[in-house]
Amino acid sequence: MNGDIEHPAAYEAAIRRKIKENASKTRRKNWLEIVPDAQRLMDWLNGQGEFENKYNERGELVKSNPLRDGMFAGNFGEVLLEMREAIMEWGGLTDKQTDLVRRALARAEERLAKANQRREERLAADRATSQHVGTVGERRDFTLTVNKVFSFESQYGFTYINICKDAAGNVIVYKGSNNFEEGESLTVKATVKAHDERDGIAQTLIARPKII
Repeated sequence: MNGDIEHPAAYEAAIRRKIKENASKTRRKNWLEIVPDAQRLMDWLNGQGEFENKYNERGELVKSNPLRDGMFAGNFGEVLLEMREAIMEWGGLTDKQTDLVRRALARAEERLAKANQRREERLAADRATSQHVGTVGERRDFTLTVNKVFSFESQYGFTYINICKDAAGNVIVYKGSNNFEEGESLTVKATVKAHDERDGIAQTLIARPKII
C-alpha cells in the first residue's frame, strides 16, 4: 500500500500521531472518571475554570488568580510545567504525579488562606483606628507614610492611587496623576476632597497635594 502513497514516511508519521491522539483522549477520559479531583487539578495547571485570570474587554490582564501566582517559578515550577505537558501529551497523570499536583494545590490554598487571614487582621485594625481627618474643602498639611501605590492606564494616561496613613493611623488616599514612593514619609499640603469608607474603614480623600 505504501507504494501507492506519494510520501509514505509522512503518511506513517500522521498515522502514529492519530493513534497517539486517540490513546491520549482515552487515557484522559479514564483519568477524569477515576480520579474525583482530576478536572480541578487540570484546571489549576491550565488556568481554567475557577482558576481563570480576569481580563478586561481589550484582553488585558486585570487580576491574576491568586492560587496561580508564581506557581511556575523556580525548580518546582518546572516540575508543574512538566505535569501540565504530561496531561497534554498523555491525557492524564500517574497516581504519583496526581498526588504531587494535589499536594501542591493544597499548599497554595493554605498559603492563600493565611494571607487572607493576615489581610483581615490588618483591615480589622484599620477599622478600629482610622478616622476621618479635617473637613471637606479644607486645605491643610498632612504628614504621611505611603503604604501602597496602585496604578491603571486610561485614554488620559496613568492614574495613581496612593494609600497612605498619618501618625494616628488614619487612612489618607490620594488618587491622581502623581505617584508617591511606597515606604516613603512626606509632608504635603492638600485639600480634603471627601470623607469616604471602604471595607468598613474610614478614609480621607485628598486632592492637589503639594510636597512641603
